[in-house]
Amino acid sequence: MKKRKFFLPAAALLLLAAAASLLLLNRWQLRLELRGEEEYTLEWGSEFRDPGAQAVFGGRLFFPDFAEPEVTVRGEVDPFVTGDYILTYSADYLGFHAEKPRLVRIADTLPPVITLTEDPWRFTLPGTAYAEEGYSALDNADGDLTDQVVRRETDGVVYYSVSDRSGNTARVERVIRYNDPVPPVLTLLGETRLSLPYGTAYEEPGYRAWDNLDGNLNDRVTVTGEVDPTCPGDYTLYYAVEDSWHNGICAWRTVTVEPKPEPRGYVYLTFDDGPGKHTQRLLDILDRYGVKVTFFVVNYGYTDLIGKEAAAGHSIGVHSASHDYRKIYASEEAYFADLDKMNGIIYDQTGFYSDIIRFPGGSSNTISRFNPGIMTRLAKAVEDRGYAYFDWNVSGGDAGTTTDPDEVYRYVIEGIQAHENSVVLLHDSKSYTVDTVERILIWCLENNYALLPLDHDSPTAHHRIGN
Repeated sequence: MKKRKFFLPAAALLLLAAAASLLLLNRWQLRLELRGEEEYTLEWGSEFRDPGAQAVFGGRLFFPDFAEPEVTVRGEVDPFVTGDYILTYSADYLGFHAEKPRLVRIADTLPPVITLTEDPWRFTLPGTAYAEEGYSALDNADGDLTDQVVRRETDGVVYYSVSDRSGNTARVERVIRYNDPVPPVLTLLGETRLSLPYGTAYEEPGYRAWDNLDGNLNDRVTVTGEVDPTCPGDYTLYYAVEDSWHNGICAWRTVTVEPKPEPRGYVYLTFDDGPGKHTQRLLDILDRYGVKVTFFVVNYGYTDLIGKEAAAGHSIGVHSASHDYRKIYASEEAYFADLDKMNGIIYDQTGFYSDIIRFPGGSSNTISRFNPGIMTRLAKAVEDRGYAYFDWNVSGGDAGTTTDPDEVYRYVIEGIQAHENSVVLLHDSKSYTVDTVERILIWCLENNYALLPLDHDSPTAHHRIGN
């Protein structure tokens, strides 16, 4: 049987030829794309999670996603070993092949950690070597590096450093805490409870202060508190000292001032015939000892000092304006005219009139006998007018007996010892008298005699009137 030949129509042939041409022009390809980044840098020990890759087979003109072939990967990443790792991704399809690499870098960038052991209650004694409290060093990759720590101490600071195999270096510092917890030793010399006789100046028995580092601290001891020997009672003196590290210690001493004993006698120092050129020096001496006296004043040209005498607390009495015996004892009227004149001067200087007087020559003078009975009459008259007149029972002999300060001193001291109440006659117009006053004051104070100024009611020591 004869085979029939099959012929495609020309149009079909043209269509097939066009289809073949299009397939050739489509330019098929296998594409491989990495998911994520092409390069990764990870810290040592970090887990690497591979994002993978995708392969696509297709044409450029049509069928772009014709197929998604399987992707395979070659290579591994060890996160515990530093270095560069290459992962290669590949795919094959219909004779096409594609592959791409990915770089994964495992790096150790973290420095070790140095931990210092610290005891908050531990201090280093100044001047002594620091004893290491301890430390440790740990690295994320290399582990324990404590034995590789380099330690250096300079100027009170300890420097620690260590490096891992990757060259990461850690550094820390420790400031050495110097401190001296030991306080000084403070020792009081003498008794810690003392009795002090009234009027006796307190003398510090002393103390010693010693520190374990600073040595002698006597010059740093502070003493607070005072002792008034003229006021009986208990006084506390506080002693304190601190070393260079502010460790302090204190101690105290109790001083008991004994009650004031009854005086052996009372002494009234009186000065006639002033003020004069030596009076200011006398006032300065009396002020140093806190002693008050009595001035029986005259009008000899230094009357401005009368106000100073009164302002200092001394008693002011009338002696005479003229000190002219024949004039003032000529009559009662003449005497009172002289008295009133002097009292007026006193008032001008002090603001008050005096009610105490001393007769020129004393009530026992004999120079007034040219006017018989005048002293008897005046003694009564002055008292009738409210005055108190004062003679003396102790004399320094400075009105004509002696000009020797030692003799004046002896006369006064011997006279005081012979009386319970001593009204002492002295003259501030005499330089040698002022020269010996301080010695008299010291003797009286040391021998417990009360030194007082006269007032209207004081012991008068009246003489026997001889006219």
